[in-house]
Amino acid sequence: MELAKKVRGVLQTTPGIADAQPLQEDGLPEIQFTPHSLLTSQYGLTNDVLLNQLAIWVQGDVSNSLSLGDEQIPIRVRLRNARENTPAQLARHGIVVKSNARSGADAFVPLSNLVTIKSGAGASVINRENR
Repeated sequence: MELAKKVRGVLQTTPGIADAQPLQEDGLPEIQFTPHSLLTSQYGLTNDVLLNQLAIWVQGDVSNSLSLGDEQIPIRVRLRNARENTPAQLARHGIVVKSNARSGADAFVPLSNLVTIKSGAGASVINRENR
């Protein structure tokens, strides 16, 4: 770590070098959902609808806002401990899907039937040029 600080100091004083900063090698932890397209379509779900529901499930949803003078503060509603769920815990949950008109009853489908869930790592840095 000390060597990285020295190298960064040299780079920051070198003409023509911009944005000299250390890069984190590992990405941020994330849970990755991969839909089983054939199964989701059998339940009348599209991948977009399913993944949007899962995002709301894990991250919550801004349902309203609080007005303080001229400022609007968003209110995010989410499930208790939703961000602390492991892939195995999430797989045990389920989604209620609309059934066909004949039976009239909705169906509870385990999430593990609709998606593959695994732990992964997102990008640690996204560099953009000409922005």
